[in-house]
Amino acid sequence: MELIKRRYYLVFLASIYLTGTAYSLVYWYAPARLTEEASAGFFGLVYTLGMAVNMASVFLGGPFADAFGRRPALVLSGLCMSLGAVLTALGRGPAPIALSVIALQASGVGVSAMIAYVAESVGNPSKYGLAYSIYRAFLIASSLTLSALFVALGEGALALVALLSLTGFGLRFPLKEFIKPSHRLTIRQLAPDLRELRDKPALLYSLILAPTTYLLYSLSPYYRSVYGVGMEVIAGFYAALSAIPMLTAPLGGALIDRFGHIKLLIASSATYSVLMAIFALPMGVIQSFTVALLGALTFDVLQAALNVYLAAVTTEGERGRVNSIRLFYWLLLSVPAPYLAGAILSLNPKLLTIPIVLAAALYSAALRRTLRT
Repeated sequence: MELIKRRYYLVFLASIYLTGTAYSLVYWYAPARLTEEASAGFFGLVYTLGMAVNMASVFLGGPFADAFGRRPALVLSGLCMSLGAVLTALGRGPAPIALSVIALQASGVGVSAMIAYVAESVGNPSKYGLAYSIYRAFLIASSLTLSALFVALGEGALALVALLSLTGFGLRFPLKEFIKPSHRLTIRQLAPDLRELRDKPALLYSLILAPTTYLLYSLSPYYRSVYGVGMEVIAGFYAALSAIPMLTAPLGGALIDRFGHIKLLIASSATYSVLMAIFALPMGVIQSFTVALLGALTFDVLQAALNVYLAAVTTEGERGRVNSIRLFYWLLLSVPAPYLAGAILSLNPKLLTIPIVLAAALYSAALRRTLRT
C-alpha cells in the first residue's frame, strides 16, 4: 500500500512541477511587465486585488478539500494556473497580464489540498520532513524552468509554459484519494475561527511574517531600480534563486527528520532575520544576489518545517480546514503588502528588508519562548 501511495505522490509531484511553471509568472515576469507597461500604481492595485482573490480561494479551498476530496481542489487549482498561462502567452499589453495574475492567484483553491496530499500520499510520518522538502524542491524547480526558458527563448517561452501547465493540469485527474470525503460543507467549516490555532503556536505566530510577503514580488523592481540590471539578468537571478534551494531541499528535509521540526523552525527563522539584515547593507550586485540566495535557502527550510508541524498537530479530517484558517489570516495580512513595497521602494529601496528582519526575529523569539523544552 505504501508503494502504491508513493506512486501517486510521484504523479502529484510531476503535476505540481508542470503547472508551477505558470504560477511562477507572478513572481517576477508579471510585476516587471505591469510596472513598465502601465505604472507602479497599477502593479500595486492588481497585486492587492490578486492577494484578496488568493485569500478567498485559499480559505474556501481548505474546507472544500476536506468535504469533497483533495483531487477536485487540485483540478480546480490546475485549471486556474493553466488559464493564467494561456492569458499571458496570448495577451498583449497590461490588461491580459492583470487578468492572468488574478487567475493565477485564484489557484490558491488547491493550496491546502496540496499540503495535505503530501502527507497522505507518503503515509509514513517519519518521512514527512523529506517528503515536504522534495515537494518544495519541485515547486522551486518549476520557477527555475520558467527562468531558464525565458533566458533561452525570451518571450517565446510563454507559449511553452502554457503547454507545460496544461499537461500538468491533465495529470491531476488520475490522482487517488486517500481520505473519505464527507461531501458536507458546514458553516462552521467556513468560519475562519482564529481560536483553532491557539493550541498550534507555530502556525499562529507565523502570521507575524505575513505582511513581509511583498519581498517575493518586489525583488525584480528592486534590482532594476538599485542596480539597473536588465530582464535577462533578472531571469538568470531567479533561475539561480530556484536552482540552489531545489538542490539543497532534500538536505533540509533530512535535517528536519533528524533534529525535529521545532528546532529547525527556531533556527531557520533566526537565521533568516540575520540574512535579511545583511541584505540591507551596501554591497555589489553579486554579493546581494548571494545573500538573497542564502535567504531563499533558509526560508525554504522554515516553510518545510512549518508544513511538518501542521501535519504533526492535525488529523486528516481537520488538516485542510486548519491550514485554510492559517492561510486566510496570512493572506488577509498580506493584502496591503504590495503597497508597503511600493512605499518602501519610493522612499529608499535599501530599506526593503528591514520589516522582514524585525518580523523574523520576533517569530523566532516567540517560538523559543513557547515551544522549546
